[in-house]
Amino acid sequence: MAEIEIVKSPIRRGFKEVQHLYALGQRHDAFIAGGYAAWMMGQNPICEAGDVDLFTKRTSFSYGLDIGLGQEGYRLISHGVNACTYVDETGSGRKDVQIVNADFEGEFSTPEKLIKRFDMNVTQAVIVSEKFGLATRDFFVGVEERALRVFRVDNPVAAIYRIAKYIGKGYTISPLEVANVFTAWDSFSPAKKERVIEAISQNMIDDEDEFARDEEFWEAPY
Repeated sequence: MAEIEIVKSPIRRGFKEVQHLYALGQRHDAFIAGGYAAWMMGQNPICEAGDVDLFTKRTSFSYGLDIGLGQEGYRLISHGVNACTYVDETGSGRKDVQIVNADFEGEFSTPEKLIKRFDMNVTQAVIVSEKFGLATRDFFVGVEERALRVFRVDNPVAAIYRIAKYIGKGYTISPLEVANVFTAWDSFSPAKKERVIEAISQNMIDDEDEFARDEEFWEAPY
């Protein structure tokens, strides 16, 4: 997989719309990162911004963020293994919010560590202040050239799903980059392969439960 070089860059758009979420994240150790942060920082985004992802340093459900979002007019609609989705109930048209928990202590402890957990270049962005964010150099190249690169694979099914989603948005990807997904799977230990298969199977079972449905599993950014 490719090496990562992180740079500081100004926010270009969209901070006002998520200022309340940024403030909430500051109070509860969470970062705006991934797709929405990429839209905020990219030179010329190819598509409109999607949901807002808040990555928390916690490894379990964040009651502080849950209460804060409730006070801001959001309602919890989906609670998965490591992600929760909230919708805006104020009628103001604000984006849905997804809270993503860390899988282990320290995984999202700093913006730099968080960036290194993203699977593809075009999502490697984190907001660190009201005016600036951190992103990789490959992020800016990918947004400008509409080209995907694969940096890490924890779940090959989720990776392929997300590649297809971005191709649908107008991005391209080389065969070599796609091959990285399968190469990563081959490198997994038998125990890790078993955990991935179990997680996929459990997600499909949970999908029968309207509260436990875990669409975020297939959208996982790392």
